[in-house]
Amino acid sequence: MRNAGGHTATVNIEAPIRPKSPHRAVALELGCALTGVYGVGNLWVERTSAGLTGMAVFWLVALTASCVIGIAGGSDIDWLLGLAVVWAAFALPMSLSAWRGAKEFNTRWVSTTDR
Repeated sequence: MRNAGGHTATVNIEAPIRPKSPHRAVALELGCALTGVYGVGNLWVERTSAGLTGMAVFWLVALTASCVIGIAGGSDIDWLLGLAVVWAAFALPMSLSAWRGAKEFNTRWVSTTDR
């Protein structure tokens, strides 16, 4: 097979695609979420829109809730409570999304003999 530059390119069609572990997807999701970055597990299982949307929505909701709770609470540390509540609210749905994404990836890309 020749590419645009006239060079021969070899494509290995025989190489199997390795399955992605749902456990690893959830671990990536929650592990990175501890640093404030939701969506990594979804990106790893090639659910790009879910991962990027999760990142953006998490910070939008987290900053809004932190400001509202921080202002309403009157204490300097109340904004952390808002951040913790939003983090906990995102943990389950984002983890489930990464889990399902790994299952879908395996169904779509991994042949039945490789599972």
